[in-house]
Amino acid sequence: EPSAPVPSTAPPAPPPAPAATGAPPPAPARPAAPGHRPRRHTPPPAPAAAGEETLEPLPAAKEATPVTGLRPREREVTEGVIQSVQVSPIRNSQVLECELNDGTGTVLLRFYGRGYIRGITPGRRIRVDGMVGRHDGSAAIANPRYELLDESAE
Repeated sequence: EPSAPVPSTAPPAPPPAPAATGAPPPAPARPAAPGHRPRRHTPPPAPAAAGEETLEPLPAAKEATPVTGLRPREREVTEGVIQSVQVSPIRNSQVLECELNDGTGTVLLRFYGRGYIRGITPGRRIRVDGMVGRHDGSAAIANPRYELLDESAE
């Protein structure tokens, strides 16, 4: 009678070791949480020259909303003249705050993590696009997209 094969009691062989490159092995991929898609890394745009920012022009087709007509929790476009600029500390960073006035009212623009933005100066005309919220009871737009307008624009 043929004998049945005897199961091996030896531990399984370890997987082959990666080639020694000096880099740690890649971490195993974690499955995405139910209902969520994994994020894909998008490479950042090419860097601008020192001190320059690259901005897309805002859609000119969308008419600017007067400041008094800005609606909270809505994405709005408005434009006007920068009345004041100041930098305030927040936690371990700072925020550049400027007041935009269009003749009907004032909205606060807040640029988090910024201490200076070239062209954002009192008296400069600016067109902004962003989500309207509230800060200290007043209308505010955090990190709006913006376009500096010709200083002669009316």
